[in-house]
Amino acid sequence: MKPTQPRQAGLVQLLDRLLDKGVILQADLLISLAGVPLIGVSLRAAVAAVETMLRYGIWEDWDEAVRAVARTSRRLAAGWAGQTEPEGVIACFPGHVWYSPKTGGWTPGEILVTTTGLEAVPAPPLPYTRIKTVTPVWVSGAQRDGQRCLYLTLEDGAGLALLVDEVDGLRRLIQDRMQDAEILLRR
Repeated sequence: MKPTQPRQAGLVQLLDRLLDKGVILQADLLISLAGVPLIGVSLRAAVAAVETMLRYGIWEDWDEAVRAVARTSRRLAAGWAGQTEPEGVIACFPGHVWYSPKTGGWTPGEILVTTTGLEAVPAPPLPYTRIKTVTPVWVSGAQRDGQRCLYLTLEDGAGLALLVDEVDGLRRLIQDRMQDAEILLRR
């Protein structure tokens, strides 16, 4: 007996496939009267999930605009209005944070490396002394498969994943700050 695939697909499976893979619709319409073309319409539409469009380079400007708005609103909410960065910030990395399975996925935000610790929303501020290891790892999963992120193991056994474009630069910066914090503790 040969295995067969059911021919009937549910709406959920169809929608999942459409959003994951995407589809391009193209239509050309020409209205003519007595053989004389009067109106021509050319339409092209892409239907896919935002993550899929970003993966294929569609909407990059839109994505950057959304991130800029998020950065500005985070600064205003934290009371940073009128300043370029809060006091003590060494570097700022736009990216995504996975703090725990409770968040349900990657949360967009800024990762701030400060003089006292790391700030990566939605995680609470982390002093460098709470961070035990900093390891670059490959992300597996449908939306971010094949990207590298930085995984931080904390002293209480919890973990924090940071997805940024400059993984190695962030790793070196955090490790340098951790070493400086250790030297200060020994004194």
